[in-house]
Amino acid sequence: MPVALQSVPVDLGEGVTLEAPGLVGTAERQPGLMGGRSVEEPNATAALQFALAQQEFVQQHAVEVRAEEDKFAVDGLVTRGGAPGMTLRVPDLGERQPQVLMMADEAGVITWHLPEVDPTDPTKVAFTVDRTVAQDPAVAQDADVADRGLVATVGTKLLTVFVVPLVEKAIGLTSRALVKAYENRSRPQGIRWLTPSGFRTAGADPVTDWSLLGEGRTLLLLHGTASSSHGSFQGLHEDDFGALHTAYQGRVLAFDHHTLSADLDDNVAELLVHLPRGRRIAVDLLSHSRGGLVGRAVAKAMSVPDAPLDVRSLVYVATPNGGTPLADPRHIRAYLDRVTTMVNLIPDGPWSVVTDTLSGLLTVVRSLLAGTVQELPGLAVMRPDDDRLRRLPFLGEFGAKEYAVDVEFEPTGRLLRLVRGVDGLVDSVFKGEANDIVVPTDGVARVTGRADLNLGADQHVALGQTEFFWHCAMFSQRATGEALTRWLAAPLLAEP
Repeated sequence: MPVALQSVPVDLGEGVTLEAPGLVGTAERQPGLMGGRSVEEPNATAALQFALAQQEFVQQHAVEVRAEEDKFAVDGLVTRGGAPGMTLRVPDLGERQPQVLMMADEAGVITWHLPEVDPTDPTKVAFTVDRTVAQDPAVAQDADVADRGLVATVGTKLLTVFVVPLVEKAIGLTSRALVKAYENRSRPQGIRWLTPSGFRTAGADPVTDWSLLGEGRTLLLLHGTASSSHGSFQGLHEDDFGALHTAYQGRVLAFDHHTLSADLDDNVAELLVHLPRGRRIAVDLLSHSRGGLVGRAVAKAMSVPDAPLDVRSLVYVATPNGGTPLADPRHIRAYLDRVTTMVNLIPDGPWSVVTDTLSGLLTVVRSLLAGTVQELPGLAVMRPDDDRLRRLPFLGEFGAKEYAVDVEFEPTGRLLRLVRGVDGLVDSVFKGEANDIVVPTDGVARVTGRADLNLGADQHVALGQTEFFWHCAMFSQRATGEALTRWLAAPLLAEP
């Protein structure tokens, strides 16, 4: 039954307590997922349930907080960011079964929190979170959007503690190897065919017969961080993908690769494993996010004589050519909060887009719990101050063409809490720079101090300032598809 909140810790049962000074209301442990009223009625969508099961996140506790702020209260708890806080304490399960808290507030904004040692009780761990009540929580959500998000309802705070068994750690795998083990399991590598009926499907049609490529140009797609080819590109409209498939006469491939445990050299080496020897294939590269950096590394590697690929062009869609501050280990939780919230509030496309994105995010959460984020080379190369990024050439050096698509996300309503919330954490990460939630907008088509990236007006599409789409929703915009048709398909179709 609900327990009234007080200025001292209240017992919610099974060793769980909540201390919430400054709030007036009730808190209650719930048996269903994400605070659902029963096991049979989870307060989470099928997409969230699928991703959690895939990454072996098991709910340990779920607490629903229904409260208002006490106007006369004197705050006694604060978060690390200085916001008024409340603390949830749960039994410690040991280092091999670390726990993480996912909080969805009244407005649907999601934040991730790591456990801290409880100085008052060594048998417990504590999570201190922002207890500020989100204003205007009754803003209606479109039913279809809610069905494709993560948390099906809003209006209360939902504090969900997941336990994440680190089996690999128990058998001696640590650091980079631990994350690589998860990527091997959930992100198998290889080159696959993409077809109009299968480009939104995971893992189908591996390339085994390279003679089918013939003598014409091939299109190779390179996905983004913690994603996959079907996850990154399935937002493309059927007509736009169909135009590309027709122009390349079916020669459309995707390279699924690791993006956390692997650096760019590892990605290139893995690509070479799958390419045939003794032939040179003319390719255009279409990338999303980090995939553009992979494309630049591939172009450099293939510039030597007898390389299997002849790179003719590369399209950067939301690529961090100048890096992104969210790749800094200090800001990883800001990255997780931003992307998880965006997937929850404005998910794009079929529910499989949500599961693919969330599954990748949960892998990053695992690396946080294992203490390995600092050692993930796939993220490190996206830091603005990374020497490898600064030395990575652009394609003009190899005589190839480059194109770019970028957007500036401008939040309104509930999403303002995500980027301009009480802690002010996310705004401080980008220091006021325009961004698409993940990547600085001005770092896609131009890079400060790099004259070797020089795109003409006909090589750059700026989707402008918008509240409707963001970093992971670029390919669902018809302007992006039209640009791809103009840059890639039309020249091929015009050839005699």
